[in-house]
Amino acid sequence: MVASFPTISLVMGISQIPPILRATADFSHGANFAIADATVLGPPPESMTLSQQVIKFSENKNKWTAKARSEAIYLFYIASDDYLNYAKNNPNPSDIRKQVLWGRVIAAIEAELKVLYGSGGRKFAFQKLGTVGFAYRQ
Repeated sequence: MVASFPTISLVMGISQIPPILRATADFSHGANFAIADATVLGPPPESMTLSQQVIKFSENKNKWTAKARSEAIYLFYIASDDYLNYAKNNPNPSDIRKQVLWGRVIAAIEAELKVLYGSGGRKFAFQKLGTVGFAYRQ
């Protein structure tokens, strides 16, 4: 969540946005909440869910003014591991089972977006998982 990529920082003329887990960093231009292997529905033990990332944002939101939070761009690359883990554990799912999975993922993302919106977030962007149709094949 709220991912930061060096090229975005360079285009904006600011230094790279530090990870929120680095407590002593300067967060004046925002924070990077990106966590490797993050998922929507449930992470591996060494990672975080989107919900946990939003909780971390809520705990730290007072580092920024309401104006800064409303002008920020919230970038997401999330749910690919949900999809890939599901495909690995369910090699031949029915269309109904896939629809149920994505219904759960979308509902969870929507719930967290509402929290961010309630905290002043207004600009959201999502990067999607590339085509991986082969993942359902044996």
